[in-house]
Amino acid sequence: MAEEIVTEKQRAGVLALFREPKLSDGVQFEPRGYFDVISLVHNEDNVIVPGNGSSFYNSEAYPVRLTHLTAAVQKISADARMIQRIGMRIRYHDAYYMAREPALIPLWSNVLTSIPDIVTPGVSVWDFEYPLILGQRDSLSVRVQQVAGDNETRSISVGFHGVGTKSKRPYFFSMPEPATITDAGVHNLDASGFRSDGSEPIAVTGHAIQVGSVEGAGDATGDSRAFAVQIRQIGNGTNRDWFQGPDTSPWNARGVPAAIAGVTGGRALVHRIAGDGFLLMPGDGFIIDAENFGVDESMDVAIGAFGVIAVK
Repeated sequence: MAEEIVTEKQRAGVLALFREPKLSDGVQFEPRGYFDVISLVHNEDNVIVPGNGSSFYNSEAYPVRLTHLTAAVQKISADARMIQRIGMRIRYHDAYYMAREPALIPLWSNVLTSIPDIVTPGVSVWDFEYPLILGQRDSLSVRVQQVAGDNETRSISVGFHGVGTKSKRPYFFSMPEPATITDAGVHNLDASGFRSDGSEPIAVTGHAIQVGSVEGAGDATGDSRAFAVQIRQIGNGTNRDWFQGPDTSPWNARGVPAAIAGVTGGRALVHRIAGDGFLLMPGDGFIIDAENFGVDESMDVAIGAFGVIAVK
C-alpha cells in the first residue's frame, strides 16, 4: 500500500508539470509520437492482430503525456475508405481502452480536423499543446523517406510555426524549396531554413507536412501516405527523435507515417483521449491491436499516439 501511495504522489507531481508549464521552473517540452503499422489479411475476418510491443513504449528518462490517437490506411493503392472496416483497442496496464472488443476506428473519432478539402489528402498539420523552445542558434533536423509507391518521384515540404519569446513576433521556418525524392532512401532535408538566427529563443507552436503528387500526374493532389518523417531538435533539449515506431523491419529505420502525423488536420481519423490522456512514466507502455471487419484486400493500418515529453 505504501508503494502505491508513493506512486500516486509521484504521478500527481508529474501531472502538475503539464498543468502549469513555466519556463522559469526549468521545465522544457518536446513533441512525442509513437506509432505502429499493423498488417491485415484479406479474408481473415474477425481476427484480432496484436500490435508490436515495442512501439508504444517510453524508453526515455522523462515522463510523456499522450493526448491524441490517429489512424489511417497506409497502403497507397488501397481504398482509404476501408478504415471503416477496421477496429482497434488498447491494452494498457491490464485494462482495455476503449473496450475489450475492438471498436471500429470511425467510432473513435471525436476531434474535428479543419483544413481545406483540396489539400487534405497530402497535408498533415499538428498544433502542439505545449510549445517547443528553439534556443538561440538551435536548429531542427528533418529526415524523410519514401515508404510507398515504386520509387516514384514526389516532392515533400515541411514547415514550423512559432513566436518569439521576447518580441512576440511570428516566425516561420521552412525549406528554401520543396525536396524532390526519387528513391526509397533516407534523406536529410535542407536545414538552412530550420535554423534559429540567434536573436531570441522561439516558441515553436506546430508543424505542417505537405506531400506532392507523383511527378507528371494530371491530378495535383498529393498523398501523405507516401512518406515517413523524423524530426529532432539540434542544440538544446533532449536531442532525441520525436517519433518512435516498431522495432521490426522496415519501420525500425523510418519515421512516423506522415499520414498519421496530422493530429490537427490531415487525412487521419483523430481521437482525443479522455481526461489527462495516458501518462507514460519511464519504462511504461501499452499495445494497440487491430481487427479486420471485412476489408476487401490485404492492407496496412497505421496507428499513432501523440503528446509531449516534459524534461526538468
